[in-house]
Amino acid sequence: MVEGDQMGRLTLLNQAVIDDLTLRFGDEIISNEDGSIIRAVLGRVAFSSASGRKDLMSITFPELYKIANQHFNSEANKGKIVVFDAALIYEWGVEADFDCTVVVNAPMDIIVHRASKKLNTTTEEIRNRISAQIPAEEKMRRADRLIDNDGGLEDLIQKAKIMWSEIKLQK
Repeated sequence: MVEGDQMGRLTLLNQAVIDDLTLRFGDEIISNEDGSIIRAVLGRVAFSSASGRKDLMSITFPELYKIANQHFNSEANKGKIVVFDAALIYEWGVEADFDCTVVVNAPMDIIVHRASKKLNTTTEEIRNRISAQIPAEEKMRRADRLIDNDGGLEDLIQKAKIMWSEIKLQK
């Protein structure tokens, strides 16, 4: 599995990306201790405006997808089915690169609660991030498959296992 969040963290280690982000968003996004990007600050600053979100994507996406493709190729060369776990596949315009897209969706209040807890941020910031994305209804319309994640973790795991079995049978 290739995780978009992990690829994002690796992208933020690239000095050229750090330099471009600092130039665009200011020194406040840089840690004084080690010169790394402070992701929470970058997120707060970048997601505060449409232009910030657009600039963040234009600066980070090329490197992120280059790293992701290296991981895809490495796994595919081993004969494995590669799963890319990323919330922004449609925003990046790369859905055609994949044989199958699966959208996992839940009611908005559940999404906001889970994301704010996972990212240790405010519900307002999560709502700002979500509003910058393609609406869930559009993603669900474009997806090959859907999973409703309105229950607990065990329910999601069971639904994902069933779908995974179905997808493997089609290969």
